Amino acid sequence: MVDTQTSKSSLVAQLLSGSLWVMGSHVAVLGFVFFAQRIILTELTPEQNGTLFLERRLTELFVGLIADFGMNGLVLRRASQERERLVEIVSSALWFRLILWSVTSLAAVGYVISIGGPVLDVAMWSLFMLIASRTTLIRYTLEIQHRAHSRFMLPSLVAILDGALFFLGIWWFRESCTPTNVIAIFLLSAIPGFVIIAGIGGGRALLPSNARIHEMRAIAVQSLPLILYVVLWGFQDKIDAAILEMFAARADVGVLGAAYTSLGPLVAFLPQTLAMVVLPEIARHMKLEQNKAFEIISGLLRLTLVITTVMAAVAILVLPMYMEFVSGGRYTGFAYVFEAFLWTAPCIGIMACSQEVLVAMGQQRQTVRIAVVMVVCTILGGLALVPVYHVGGSIISRVVASLAGALAAAILVVRAMGHNLSLAFVLRVVIFVVSSVLAVKAAQWMIALGYIHASLAAIILGLGLVALATALRFINYHEWVLVRNVILRRGTQ
Repeated sequence: MVDTQTSKSSLVAQLLSGSLWVMGSHVAVLGFVFFAQRIILTELTPEQNGTLFLERRLTELFVGLIADFGMNGLVLRRASQERERLVEIVSSALWFRLILWSVTSLAAVGYVISIGGPVLDVAMWSLFMLIASRTTLIRYTLEIQHRAHSRFMLPSLVAILDGALFFLGIWWFRESCTPTNVIAIFLLSAIPGFVIIAGIGGGRALLPSNARIHEMRAIAVQSLPLILYVVLWGFQDKIDAAILEMFAARADVGVLGAAYTSLGPLVAFLPQTLAMVVLPEIARHMKLEQNKAFEIISGLLRLTLVITTVMAAVAILVLPMYMEFVSGGRYTGFAYVFEAFLWTAPCIGIMACSQEVLVAMGQQRQTVRIAVVMVVCTILGGLALVPVYHVGGSIISRVVASLAGALAAAILVVRAMGHNLSLAFVLRVVIFVVSSVLAVKAAQWMIALGYIHASLAAIILGLGLVALATALRFINYHEWVLVRNVILRRGTQ
């Protein structure tokens, strides 16, 4: 029993440390980019900003396709399970990506030449996408040598370095901002981090002699289901706006776009971070000790459900203040759209984690089923509800599709573990989610009557929902003790 607890404590310590590094770096980079973007928008004219947007989009139309090629999770799984072949796997993936990047970059440059566009800007942005940390091309491939061992400190620190250098570059040259200069600063800010990652353990992977044709072929074949998943997911993510455009006014489309733009990163941020940290552990234990892998998967899904539900509930209470800050109150009359969008966070979290888990388990073909469910529900729901309820119908359709997708994802993961989704667990999930919705409504009523301030209500609500999750055994007392001990131990080191 002591050994089991020690093992769990070590695992929790590792995952907690990784999560803190990844989340901290994401928050820091977003902050640097946000303040840099404010300078760019201030200094560039609308025409120049439009040119910058177009140049980036033209390049991403070609080069961005291989960023979502679907190989990251696969390469990370293979590297985690076969550490003795780590350099060979990473090198093969790196050179396979370089070949794809060369082809797509030439296509992008050729297209820009044919239309008389800015060749230099497109070439620089293509190179930036190759070496930058946030575009998941060869920089991420090199980082897999660290991520496969659950070492996230170095990738996180160099990502922060990228963001800091970009902000400093924009601030220093703020009076001479042009689209070309902005793209050049993007590129230059990514070079030091790339050199550091390549220099610390990545040099051998850069040698073509370490790449293997059979490994490239295996990566390409295994990525095919994920390519289809990415295409279907991207389609369903955009089709609701197209349906809304057909049956409603352009202003309704603007409301939906504002909700997606302002809240989308918040909805996806935490589950992606958790999955990124846990994926190497799942892949490693799937080969060595499946029961341990299944234990980690169960904990990941439970934790994702709790965190995303609490996050959505708390965010809804402070949503009026957020909307006033972001839009100057322009979308106050459509607060229900933003609120409903936030309630999709638990579903999106479950789907995002399930997709990564299925890849780690070697069940990537199953991810296509999740995307198909989302596509079908989004189209049918949109066609049925949007003509009647316009933007309200669109967001209702999104909620229903997300619920269906999350249920399908959970069933697929549980079946991949050789079990069935129990009715008792589903009932506990329903109790937790319904109680969360009712608690939010009660808190909103008390805030509206002036009984309590929104900030205090958000804190009390968050603590209350965590207590409810503990009572429903989504998080048990032993896990809380482990987390507390990890924090205290790290604080004294």
